[in-house]
Amino acid sequence: MKSFINTVFKSGNPAVFAAPLAGVTDRAYQRILRQCGAPVISTEMLPSAALARHPKGVHKIVRYEPGIHPLNVQIFGYSADHFVRTIDLIRHLEPDNIDINMGCPAKKVFNNASGLSLMNDLPRATAIVRAVRKYFDGSVSIKIRLGTTPGIFVAPDFAIMAESEGVDFITVHGRYRTSLSVPADWDAIGEIKSRVSVPVVGNGDVFTPNQAEHFLNLSGCDGVMVARGILGNPWLPARIKMNLETGIMPSEPSVQERFRVFAKHLDYLIEDFGEHKGTLIFRKHAAWYLKGFAHISRFRKRLFSLSTPSEFYRLVMELYLSQPDVIQ
Repeated sequence: MKSFINTVFKSGNPAVFAAPLAGVTDRAYQRILRQCGAPVISTEMLPSAALARHPKGVHKIVRYEPGIHPLNVQIFGYSADHFVRTIDLIRHLEPDNIDINMGCPAKKVFNNASGLSLMNDLPRATAIVRAVRKYFDGSVSIKIRLGTTPGIFVAPDFAIMAESEGVDFITVHGRYRTSLSVPADWDAIGEIKSRVSVPVVGNGDVFTPNQAEHFLNLSGCDGVMVARGILGNPWLPARIKMNLETGIMPSEPSVQERFRVFAKHLDYLIEDFGEHKGTLIFRKHAAWYLKGFAHISRFRKRLFSLSTPSEFYRLVMELYLSQPDVIQ
């Protein structure tokens, strides 16, 4: 337990987490994030109810890259018993931290008494935290929002509960169950930080190293979690970490590096899912990787009609050669 906390929050330097994102941080993207230097990598959010009911499906549901450490494994659900059974099923991952999700606002999660819904049920949330803390001897954290309803600020109560039950740190997304168009409230995250002594990691609207530094200064948090900011930008966590630790602003990855990682990510998805499915999954990643490139608008329609690796590689080569800073 202490080794994870001492490694991630070492010497007072802010921690930087790549968030657990369903449908994004699968094994392929874990590999990409590791190669791009992300300090802490997460699995996708894991469904404890499904895993508890269908334990033989664990290897199909849980896709991970062996050897990644520190590894943050996030679990969601509504039953303390399901969480405990899931921990047994995923011990082969050798997780460094078990993160209890109490912040996912997605309808299918919320309506199943899981995720953010737990912030309406402090006794159930407490029972889950207590069970996980008792059963898992590594680091344990919770991920929360400010609350479910704007203006009803229940997050401090959950942070205090979590600390009293022995969690090692708390991650706070600075929104209620609100649209992402509503700015994250880092002042409120700072208020939660002031109520507890365990480390607090802030989350919301971190897309650049400068934003990470600003929000940390504003809130006094011990770290940041980058979620949407890693979409098509696996270099961001490492760039944030370097800037926070050295004061040096690392350069953006070159066009050549962006296209190299783009192609490698597609290769990994094909390796994991097969040529057809891997290529279809990659469409959304391709759109994220290519956002902001010169002349992208004329390639966008073609992007979502591609169904084979060779079609992707041809489009990528055309787009690559169209960039103004590529020597042709």
